[in-house]
Amino acid sequence: MSAPAVTVIVPSYNYARYLPGALRGVLGQSMADFELLLVEDGSTDQSPAVARSFAARDSRVRLLTHADGRNHGLPAALALALAEARGRWTAFLEADDLWHPLCLERRLETAEKNNAGVVCNDIAPFAMPGADMAWFEGYVPRVMRWHARLAP
Repeated sequence: MSAPAVTVIVPSYNYARYLPGALRGVLGQSMADFELLLVEDGSTDQSPAVARSFAARDSRVRLLTHADGRNHGLPAALALALAEARGRWTAFLEADDLWHPLCLERRLETAEKNNAGVVCNDIAPFAMPGADMAWFEGYVPRVMRWHARLAP
């Protein structure tokens, strides 16, 4: 089996409510050359059942869990997935986020066209009533400034 163009990593801890939307968004991408590594990080809600359901329906989905089945937190979940990733590129999606159907295609085109090491995109925030949406104002410029500080 050849390596996929992209490995999509979705860590999940107690996101049963949102996980189906996130996974449908990945599986509904305009490009199909990806693997989806879903890290079930010891959830105590229905997330494990949701994860197993999606993994059983689509061979691109691989369900990963920690050996002891317990919650180890985001850094450990990402490390577990990165150790298993086979794609030429890696994309991350939080389990409570959604992707536009062209997200991966456009990211990959941009990366390859510009010989980029990292590609990010803007966001279209949505939230439940009463959520503080002011945090999202200027999100991408803040991320770019933060990354610029990391550069040598």
